[in-house]
Amino acid sequence: MNQKEKNTYSPWKVFKKLLSLGKPYIPWYIGLCLVSLLVSGVGIMEAEGYRRFINGATKSDVGMIKVGIAMTFAYAFMSAVLEVINSYFGDLLNYVSVKEIQSKIVTKLTRIKMSCYDRFHSADIVDRINNSAPAAQQGINDNTKNVFGSIFTILMALIYMGNVNLQLMLFTLGFAVVLPILVTPLSRKARKAYDEKQKARVAVDSLVQDAIQGAEVVRSFSLTEQILKQFKGKYKNFIKWNRKTVMQSSISGFMPWIVSIASNIILYGYGGYLAIKGYIGVGDMVSFTFVRYRIVDPLTTLATIWPRLQQSISSSNRVFEILDLPEEDNEAAIKPEVKHAYEKMCRSRGEGIIFTDVCFGYSEEQEVLSGVSFTAGYGKTTAFVGHSGSGKSTVLKLMMRLYEPDSGSILCNGIPINHVPQSMWRRRIAYVSQDANLFSGTIHENMLYGKPDATQEEITAAARAANIHEFIMNTPDGYQTRIGERGIRLSGGQMQRVSIARALLANPEILILDEPTSSLDSESEKQVQEALNELMKGRTTLVVAHRLSTIRDADKIVFFEGGRVLEEGTHQELMDL
Repeated sequence: MNQKEKNTYSPWKVFKKLLSLGKPYIPWYIGLCLVSLLVSGVGIMEAEGYRRFINGATKSDVGMIKVGIAMTFAYAFMSAVLEVINSYFGDLLNYVSVKEIQSKIVTKLTRIKMSCYDRFHSADIVDRINNSAPAAQQGINDNTKNVFGSIFTILMALIYMGNVNLQLMLFTLGFAVVLPILVTPLSRKARKAYDEKQKARVAVDSLVQDAIQGAEVVRSFSLTEQILKQFKGKYKNFIKWNRKTVMQSSISGFMPWIVSIASNIILYGYGGYLAIKGYIGVGDMVSFTFVRYRIVDPLTTLATIWPRLQQSISSSNRVFEILDLPEEDNEAAIKPEVKHAYEKMCRSRGEGIIFTDVCFGYSEEQEVLSGVSFTAGYGKTTAFVGHSGSGKSTVLKLMMRLYEPDSGSILCNGIPINHVPQSMWRRRIAYVSQDANLFSGTIHENMLYGKPDATQEEITAAARAANIHEFIMNTPDGYQTRIGERGIRLSGGQMQRVSIARALLANPEILILDEPTSSLDSESEKQVQEALNELMKGRTTLVVAHRLSTIRDADKIVFFEGGRVLEEGTHQELMDL
């Protein structure tokens, strides 16, 4: 589901948050500012070289001409070197800092509460990583560099121009400060346009991703025309806002050009008059013209930074909406007494899992579980049955602490599971779902997710127990066989057996199964069920099941209806009711 995005941060707050993220790069900023200072000084050298050369020519002063030529060549060499340094380290800073902020987002996504994922479409999250993060970080890097570089250039130019002719310097400065007055009012409109453009782009990406992932449904229901119609509508909206951002950018760039042309006309007229009257030399006028651009251009940059910064602010809001999401509990911050509770839970045996008056809803409007109470015996298999939407899978999610109950308690061996760090609790659990979740990579890599330090012997033993070893060995690359996105190169039964082997490697105390054989044919189901039987031996198992064989063999069956426990007991006990 798409999130209703809100820009909750003011521009100044966003800027401060970006600066806080940029603290590790302060030495980089200082270094680039020093380079900007040198560039400013070298730029003045060019103007002074031309001034000396022209004045020397008009006065037949060979020495002055030589100095002018030397200064011009020195400027060309030094500016080339400094430009290479500035460009190289500027690009390197962008690469390093963007990589860091993207890493922060990815790390954050592994720690946020599962309920946070309900607020975002997956394409929206990917867009924030791939597009919003670089736009935010590069914006602060480039604009910080531009601000300091422009200030240094203006100061150097003002000092030089004041020495050449104070009147012309004041005239140029006064004309140039008109730019901020003209450009600043455009900023608010630009910010809104950038916000809407990003939302429109995410809407397009989300539709495309849904269409690709649901390609079979699109074809089987002949939805191609409907999808195409939606795509055109969403893309039309994106184009509309993209045009507005282009228009805002064009206007922001056009106004400085108008001001520059107007100031040129007046400056050349007045400066020419002073040169004719002999108040300044021809070389002075030429150098003044060169240096004038070193005031007008930086002032233009400063005047347009705020409108251009709106795109960074808009992108930054999208980044901070992720970085400021609430996290699950942090194991490093857990108090010693809580870790003692976990150790006690590990030592205890026999009490199993106890749900007492558990209530839960994914939203405030709808309660999914209402007063659920049952006991799952230690080392026993408890099956959950009931109609679709009765709350069975939600119980499993609460067990894995993907969500927390609104009220009631869940105990494991007499210890409330919410007294234990989530990361510690989940180490005791293995999960096998109806949809085998495999990652792009090799079979070997996918199995290692169950136990990262597993040896090849352990992996092979787990694969044998899951009835998948023989199939793996018949593939061209064995355990190094690559599987595509979501394991699409394997059949459903093969993917499920790989996921079971992964669970075996994890050697969990508690096993959670969510209809693991419901989508398989009879032959695949038989092989997977044999693997599951091996996995379930001696483990506390909670299973959502529809197949009679699974239900009949369970030590206890809990029947759900409308988010409540209607009946519980063994298969025979329930049949006798």
